[in-house]
Formats: sequence, C-alpha cells, structure tokens
Amino acid sequence: MPVMNIIQAVNDALHLEMKRDDRVVVMGEDVGRVGGVFRVTQGLWDEFGDDRVIDTPADLRHLRIGLRLHRRAPFAARRRFIS
Repeated sequence: MPVMNIIQAVNDALHLEMKRDDRVVVMGEDVGRVGGVFRVTQGLWDEFGDDRVIDTPADLRHLRIGLRLHRRAPFAARRRFIS
C-alpha cells in the first residue's frame, strides 16, 4: 500500500469512485480547473470534464437535491472557516 497524506488519499479515492460510477459528480468552490484550495480535486476536471467536476457558489443545498432527484451521486466539497 502506498504511503500518502490525507489530501492524496481523498484525491485518489475520488478518482477511483468517479471511474467506477459515472453518476458521481464533484462540486464546490474552485474544485474545477483550480483543483480546490488544498488541491484535493486536482486532476479531476482534466479527466472527467465540466459535466462531472462543477465549480459552484458556496450554497450547494439546492444543487445537491436536484442532482439526487436525477439519480446522480454528488460529492460536495466545502470549506469551513472557524473563528
């Protein structure tokens, strides 16, 4: 088993799951071409494109509900700031 940090592990898991199940989509702020703030989604947009890696505004609740109604499996990337 390769040694990797948590960011690499999540990125690898997302790649594997998106290859396995074409219903899985990733959405969140800057997850597309940028690859997310911590680069967790890096490479996903290049491999899966705009249809499955979606940059969104901060409030994702309605988008997630709509995707579930269309039998998609959304993974919403969220950033939380603690003050």
